[in-house]
Amino acid sequence: LSILWVSLSPANIVASEFHVTVDFNDDFRKAGGSVKPENIDQLMDRFAELGITRVYWIHNAEDFFLPNPLTDAKVDLLARAVEAAHRNGMELYASYKVFETGRSGVALPQNISLPSTKRYIDGVSGHYPIIAPFVLEHPQYRLKRKPDSKQVAGNVTMIKLIKSGSKETRIQKGDLRVLSSSVNGDFKPVEGEFTFLSKVEKRKGREVRVLELSGFNISEKQRYVMVECLLENGIGDFIGPDDSMMELYGEGGKQLASTPDEGKFKREKLEGLLETFYLLQYNKRPPSGAIGSNYGQSSQHLAYYFDAGNSLGRRTLDGQEGSRDGVLVAARGYNSHTIGTMHPVYPEVRKYWIDEIRRRCLDVGVDGVSIRFTNHSGWTSRGAMYGFNQPVVDEYQRRYGVNALTEEIDEKKWRDLQGEYLTLFLTELKQEISQRGKGLQVSINYLMRDTPPGWRKNNVPVNFSYDWEKWISEDIADSVELKYFPFPFSRKKDLGLEHIDRIATLAHKHGKPIYSNVRFESRIPWWEVQADAAAPISADDPRLNSLWEDMRRVCVDSKFDGVILYEGAGFTKMDAATGRTTSAPFVKTMLEQLRSENQESGNK
Repeated sequence: LSILWVSLSPANIVASEFHVTVDFNDDFRKAGGSVKPENIDQLMDRFAELGITRVYWIHNAEDFFLPNPLTDAKVDLLARAVEAAHRNGMELYASYKVFETGRSGVALPQNISLPSTKRYIDGVSGHYPIIAPFVLEHPQYRLKRKPDSKQVAGNVTMIKLIKSGSKETRIQKGDLRVLSSSVNGDFKPVEGEFTFLSKVEKRKGREVRVLELSGFNISEKQRYVMVECLLENGIGDFIGPDDSMMELYGEGGKQLASTPDEGKFKREKLEGLLETFYLLQYNKRPPSGAIGSNYGQSSQHLAYYFDAGNSLGRRTLDGQEGSRDGVLVAARGYNSHTIGTMHPVYPEVRKYWIDEIRRRCLDVGVDGVSIRFTNHSGWTSRGAMYGFNQPVVDEYQRRYGVNALTEEIDEKKWRDLQGEYLTLFLTELKQEISQRGKGLQVSINYLMRDTPPGWRKNNVPVNFSYDWEKWISEDIADSVELKYFPFPFSRKKDLGLEHIDRIATLAHKHGKPIYSNVRFESRIPWWEVQADAAAPISADDPRLNSLWEDMRRVCVDSKFDGVILYEGAGFTKMDAATGRTTSAPFVKTMLEQLRSENQESGNK
């Protein structure tokens, strides 16, 4: 999004509609497994009691993430939701994340026991088992990584450790241990002595301290190489960016392609990922012993994240305080593609998306489709390196005479070209939806900016332009959704306020209603939102102050036609045993109060 702010305020609009998003994966997990079709009916009853007028139901392609959510497998989940919503006088839109076709966040190291059927994508962190069948059959359609000049094949003969700054370090040869493994985990010490040399080299024009360890012959089959510092006391001095402190070299001093670790899988995190996989795919808990009993007993009995989009910072090789201190791990090579995100340059991909929307959503009677570009399928810490698929490279060279794989590119032209394929998809989809007399809504997310903050930048592919102005002004979109305007997290909270006026002005100029999300999820303790809890949370609880503030900002004296409660699982609860679905009482009080304030504001 452009950082320019056009201060052209539309006439004062008081938000008159309340919508809600349902990500049924969250409802399912919080219920502990399969739920009854009656739970869906009652969920819609609860929404109707709150005065909700539209439900956005997040639909996953081919049900890749949640194959069997209902106790009655003959019931189509979305069809049941549509029927129940309509019975209560509400619209139901399918919320479709086109880039969401595989969970890159659910990575299981190769030494974790998985079912025998090989239905997963291999990546640097291990196996990624929650993937849409279409991606498994056509992995070449995913966003492709740009190659670099580093050597791919060959044994490791030398390791360089790089410190920020050129001062001497307290680390000596005897303080270091080198280990390797063919899988992400189960590291074993590398046999034999190595040569140790401390010297100064230049990196990015600056002098830095480098520890050079040589004399190895670590087989390329040992993909993972670890350097562990055994010092436990004193103030560490070997500090640097945790993604550029370790380099691998082969014969002839040629640097080898490698991916730095981004921290360790804590045991409880790994257990949670494994349980998520088994619950969502098999509706049961994982077998005992899937994670070895010695996991986490030492650095060598851990697995590590690679290219996972984790927040990058600084670590201390000779320190012990931080969660990433004391060890560096590098994996040979890179992820050749994003894990699950596919590229719209391929007609086959656009057809797949549209066929899924037609067959699974429009054919069961949804009132419209909301398209989101955020996703959990392409998490990477090297976003600018992905999206270099050959058809785009060929088109860029045809237009500009530049080979994007080997020559310097104009980043804006490159992103704009990529974005054209998204607009092409939306145009093709609009034709399909218009023939059905349904609505097409597009989601504009703060993360679409060039420099989104923190790890959440992974949720949107960074090598694309998102031409929302064209989508609105050329009648591709029938309505507009905003999310993360303003940005709701941590110290970056309230970024993006300056863009809201501009987007809302354009939407209303072209007669498009615009709605804004308010995040309910994770804002309140789960066990207190149940309607029948011993001490249900009340609307005036101080923990809800920020939620009240955000709701008032969107609802009262706003530029929006409505607010989207994100998401329903934040204030409803399903009981699979009884089929009963309850809702938190405070939400009804909150919405009633806001309606009253809206009326007062409108009268003014």
